[in-house]
Amino acid sequence: MRFSRFIRAIRRHLTYFYYVVRTMLRWNILPTWALGKTARVAYLGLVTFLFIAYVATTNIAAGSGYEMKNAQKKVKNLKEEIQKTDIKIAELSSMSNLEERLKNSGFVAVNNIQYMSVGETAVAKR
Repeated sequence: MRFSRFIRAIRRHLTYFYYVVRTMLRWNILPTWALGKTARVAYLGLVTFLFIAYVATTNIAAGSGYEMKNAQKKVKNLKEEIQKTDIKIAELSSMSNLEERLKNSGFVAVNNIQYMSVGETAVAKR
C-alpha cells in the first residue's frame, strides 16, 4: 500500500516536471539558472563526459572485435590442423602402409595357417 502511494507520488512529480519543461520549450522560456555561467560550464562538462564515454565504449567494442577476429583465425587454423592430422592418421593406418611397416620391422607373412581343435576352443599352429 505504501509502495503504491510512493509510485503514484513519483509519477505525479514526473508528470508535472514534464509539463513544465514542455511549456518552457514551447515558449522558449528557460529559467535564469539554466542560462548562467555555471550552467554553461556544467553543460560543457556533461558534453565532455558523454564524448569521453562514447570514445571509450567505441574503443572497447573495436578491441573486442579485433580479439574476436583473432580467435576466429585461431579456430580456423586449428580446424585445418585437425583435418591434416586426421588425413595423416588415415594414411598411416591404411592396410598397405601397415604391411610395409611390418615388413620393415622384420615380421614375416604367414602363408599356411593350420588350426587345431582342442575340446571346444580353437588354437592356431604355424
